[in-house]
Amino acid sequence: AVDETFRTEIKIADFAFRKGIKIACNLSYYLAKKGGNFLKDLLKKVYFLVLNEEEAELLVGGKNIFEKLHSLGPKIVCVTREAKGSWISDGKNFYDVKAHKINAVEETGAGDAFASGFVFGMVKLRNVETAAKIGTLNAESVIQKVGAKNGLLSYNEITNLMKIKHVEVNKKLLN
Repeated sequence: AVDETFRTEIKIADFAFRKGIKIACNLSYYLAKKGGNFLKDLLKKVYFLVLNEEEAELLVGGKNIFEKLHSLGPKIVCVTREAKGSWISDGKNFYDVKAHKINAVEETGAGDAFASGFVFGMVKLRNVETAAKIGTLNAESVIQKVGAKNGLLSYNEITNLMKIKHVEVNKKLLN
């Protein structure tokens, strides 16, 4: 069933890519474990790739991860780092996004909340730094509640929260 599901994902990615639709992919541990060669037909069509540190390590190894991940196809790569925040690359710039110290009730769904907030921010605002802030605040909200989806923020809630809660984003040129 998993192979059938993956073949379906490839078909959908092919269709979207041909139509000029930007694809966001939030890899699972299971798929990352299969490696970049297995995923190349999917990843060469992906615009936004979101994965955690462990998945990135499984997929491409520890050194030059952004260079390696971009070489697989994605234009924008986000690596979530749990309580440390996230790293993002657009191929030219590297963004180190700091998370706030939060008393987590449950961490389930934090990565998905970051991914959905980040992709939403990119689609709506087309700005990596602002999208990173939206993703971070969305993830922080979710871990303060029980359940993977409780605490997801609306656009109005995010807009208001961004006025009062600063998310530190350090930007530098990617080497």
